[in-house]
Amino acid sequence: MNRRFNTVLFLAGATILNLLLLFFYFLAFMGVAGLFLPQRTGWLAVTVWLGLFVAALTASWFTYRWAFHILKSRVDLDKHFDSHLFKGLF
Repeated sequence: MNRRFNTVLFLAGATILNLLLLFFYFLAFMGVAGLFLPQRTGWLAVTVWLGLFVAALTASWFTYRWAFHILKSRVDLDKHFDSHLFKGLF
């Protein structure tokens, strides 16, 4: 396979992984919030849901960034992927 196709496959897989991480963190944070927060309705419930989503988004971004840093240190990305795509990332 050529490097551009590898790059497209990597980006598609990384996007799917990032969405799965977001879903996992959201469910985990929702479970923890369900244990410790009382049941609310109205604007406070919307605020808690929004806060949980932002926390899950932040956690998945940091996890994805850490995993990409580990991958970048162990694998020569220029050898397998289109090199100009990863120059400015991370």
